[in-house]
Amino acid sequence: MVPVSEGLFLKLPAGPACERCGGRTYVAAIEPHPRKQRRTRHTFECPQCYHLTKVVVTVRGQPLDELARMNQFVANASFRIERQTTLIRRLRHLGRDVTRAEALLEVLQESRDALVRYRDHVASSLCERPGLDEAGAI
Repeated sequence: MVPVSEGLFLKLPAGPACERCGGRTYVAAIEPHPRKQRRTRHTFECPQCYHLTKVVVTVRGQPLDELARMNQFVANASFRIERQTTLIRRLRHLGRDVTRAEALLEVLQESRDALVRYRDHVASSLCERPGLDEAGAI
């Protein structure tokens, strides 16, 4: 069995404790709230028992701050994916079981994809605001 390092997720937005097993949950999807501005719906997944938790979150700060924060989260997730991919290659080379490591890689990739979708939504909403050009400058 491959031990799962909690450090792989330290730079990703963490969610509430899993309602089933009490483990740490990670973002699986972020989508805008259909009726309320400045709120988003976050879906968190537990990598241990795959339980989903949905939470409505109020977006704080300026939209440009939110975009910069999301860019940082995407960069950190991409870095963690690279590290996990390298770990899987090393474990395979050593003839070890990589099942858990691959499952963790899948969770990381889903989290990054959710972050990218939300970042793109934030960027498109910035472009739609009057007085902002495509780069988001006033």
